[in-house]
Amino acid sequence: MKHEIEDLLMAMDRRLDCYGAGDPDCLLAMFGLRWDDVAFRPRRLARDAMLHEALPAANVAFLLIHLEELGFQVDPAPLISELRPSLEKRPLLSSAELSVFWYSQTRGRNPPCRVKPHGTQYGMRPLQSWKTPEGYRVELHGDESGHVALLEVHSPRFQRRPEPVETVCPDCGHTYRRGDPESSEFHRREHRKRMRYLNPQPHARMLAARQSEPDPELVTSFSPAWKHREMYDRAYAFKREFRYDFIQWQSPKGEDDRQAHGYLIADEAGAIVGACAFRWRESQWGLQWVWISPLHRRQGHLGQRWQAFRKRFGDFQVETPVSDAMRAFLARRGDSALIEGEAAHPNERP
Repeated sequence: MKHEIEDLLMAMDRRLDCYGAGDPDCLLAMFGLRWDDVAFRPRRLARDAMLHEALPAANVAFLLIHLEELGFQVDPAPLISELRPSLEKRPLLSSAELSVFWYSQTRGRNPPCRVKPHGTQYGMRPLQSWKTPEGYRVELHGDESGHVALLEVHSPRFQRRPEPVETVCPDCGHTYRRGDPESSEFHRREHRKRMRYLNPQPHARMLAARQSEPDPELVTSFSPAWKHREMYDRAYAFKREFRYDFIQWQSPKGEDDRQAHGYLIADEAGAIVGACAFRWRESQWGLQWVWISPLHRRQGHLGQRWQAFRKRFGDFQVETPVSDAMRAFLARRGDSALIEGEAAHPNERP
């Protein structure tokens, strides 16, 4: 509650009375915090309730952390020790909760804390500098008129790290910020995921399917989940490479369209090097997309299956947009007329 926060701040450091402890609205405004309207749960069904101004506990901890960084005699640790266990398994955290989560690792090591009075601009002319007993270095900066425009507090153990560098992984193509641990960790996860289809290895289930299925590369709505997962991964790779708006396979778990026919393109060793998908379009089949791993392109994988596709699906349409590589592939086989909208279907000619 608002009155409890006033009492807490005054009990910790009476100097805060000069900076808003008696009326903490200005303190909250400095750190971008706002009151929540809360009410005690009614004991019975009622149409009205009395609202009170309050802060979530994590926001109170956030306020105390920043006041500590400014050199005030406040101690966020007891409140943080109560809040920290509840954050351990939370998938999403607010900015205030992140401050609580990282407090033990970042205490005294945070980047400079900056506070500026409302309505002023950052000034570049230093006015005054001193160091607190806890080792925090405080600097005042003024504007052209000599008024205080910026209060800056430097943590005693802060070490400036090199700025993260935006980097594109040459193998998986993922863009991440090298030097940022969170971004680098995400890149490692994404790298493992993408390299499964960018540099595929012999697939044990595909090798087993070759021994037990008449058409092991075919994927329909009745196929096992592992085939749909492989189809989805390559549909995702197709979307990412050609910058389409959506993934053209329903999900990693399955495909509801019973007219959808996917094909996992595997090499002699049993590595799934690509995939393609056909769908029924009112009166004929359409080749919706084809994707081959860049390491395995121009090795004849699609060409080896082309006649079988023509025999099974007839004069299907190759749906647009069509890449230059696919146009060249069709031209070499005399099948340029299959491109959607570029020639009349043979059965429709007069």
